[in-house]
Amino acid sequence: MHPGGTPALLKQKLSDRKLDRQVNLIAFGDFRTASLSRKYQVAFCGACHHPAEIRANVPALHDITDSGNYLMLFDDILSEEQLTLVLVCSIIQPEIARRLCKQDRHSKIAVACRGAYARCLNWIAPSL
Repeated sequence: MHPGGTPALLKQKLSDRKLDRQVNLIAFGDFRTASLSRKYQVAFCGACHHPAEIRANVPALHDITDSGNYLMLFDDILSEEQLTLVLVCSIIQPEIARRLCKQDRHSKIAVACRGAYARCLNWIAPSL
């Protein structure tokens, strides 16, 4: 319902937090069809809520990510099967995979990382 929709709201929130200069790509369409010539180390994916979405999107996300050194974040990993990140981890092979959740259990995010990100994020909640 925000003027300009979700893309405008995200861009505004990034700008408000002075993070917009750190973002190289925001894909609001099907990123799997984009022609990308670089590898990314940090990715946030808002399109992996269910097993079908994971199977459709995570391989392509892994393809555009530096496989030896990455931090991937996924919003709303919902089920216990996804909570353990079985599908995600089988594709991206992280060193660390965690699910972070607010006490109300409504806000949840999964974190998966490898390389330098795994070494600096080993303090977060125990592994699943």
